[in-house]
Amino acid sequence: MIKLTIKRLTPFLILAIVSVIAIFIKADSVFDGSKIYSGSDIAWIIVATALVFLMTPGLAFFYGGMVNRKNVLSTMIKSFVAAGIVSIIWLVFGFSMSFGPSIHGIIGNPFHFAFFRGVFSSMPWPGGPTIPMPLFALFQLMFAIITPALVVTYSFVVSFMIFKFINFILPLRVSLEEEEMGLDASQHDENYVQGTLLVKNSN
Repeated sequence: MIKLTIKRLTPFLILAIVSVIAIFIKADSVFDGSKIYSGSDIAWIIVATALVFLMTPGLAFFYGGMVNRKNVLSTMIKSFVAAGIVSIIWLVFGFSMSFGPSIHGIIGNPFHFAFFRGVFSSMPWPGGPTIPMPLFALFQLMFAIITPALVVTYSFVVSFMIFKFINFILPLRVSLEEEEMGLDASQHDENYVQGTLLVKNSN
């Protein structure tokens, strides 16, 4: 039987708190953009959003192929976990901090679009005047998802690659240095333990 601990319950408690707060956010009226929206632009952004989203599982399989077999699942799951966590952060305050009114030119106001309040009733983003604001927010969310997946998963994979590189280059370097010194195999015994060269003098 799985023992419930605070560590296990914390993600669900946070999700429950966010859900309860969202209940009290007043629904917005949908902005009527029938005269300014472009159907072809909307269709292309939807396709582009789907293509960017496919990069996340693609990234998971790519990095999963760079580690040992026993670490494939843990490497891939990091990309999918990032999708869930970042999506919640983006809806609560991430989009507002990225595209909300500027605070002293440093960062966006995290409360302006908090819980996507005002996104559906807002004018289109100036950089995309022919597509709805919610679609623009969804498109940007795809990049917000894949960015931490790139950083976190890459750092995890690099840690394995560094050890593999050390295990490969260290014996090679030792053997090259010995060759320059004029030593040969008859003067010492060579043992390889987990890729590391151990040299024991015959004396």
